[in-house]
Amino acid sequence: MHSRIFPVAIIGLALLPAGCTNPPSTSSSTSPQPVVVAGPVIDARLKKLEKGMSADAVRKLLGNPAKISLRPTTEGTAEEWTYHRTFQRAEQVPTSMREIPAFFGPMGGPGGMGTIQEPVYSLVMHDYDETLKLLMFQGKLMEWKSAFTETRSFN
Repeated sequence: MHSRIFPVAIIGLALLPAGCTNPPSTSSSTSPQPVVVAGPVIDARLKKLEKGMSADAVRKLLGNPAKISLRPTTEGTAEEWTYHRTFQRAEQVPTSMREIPAFFGPMGGPGGMGTIQEPVYSLVMHDYDETLKLLMFQGKLMEWKSAFTETRSFN
């Protein structure tokens, strides 16, 4: 029985180095990752807002508003508090491909030179402008909404 296994093992070992040689992969772990320049898109403080919060608690959480507008209602005068925040985020994105020389073949054996495709990355800048509006009535937070505008530029 050992006489049949021995030739199969020799052939398997002889083919092992050839099976381990692959052309270089373009999806390596060193590919550029997004780079965050400033805070996340959704500010974590907004998640802490709750209806009924006092004006003092809102100011403690968000600071003083950039603008306060008075809104007359049938029940009294409400206040609209406006906050503005701008920030940037930068990331590298693949924008084209280029060919680079590459060697194919097992450890100096037959094979030869060839080329592989490699991505070319460009920097994309995201400029965000956030506007947060709060509706305050009788010193309590009633409603809020947040809106974002985004401008992108390629470098």
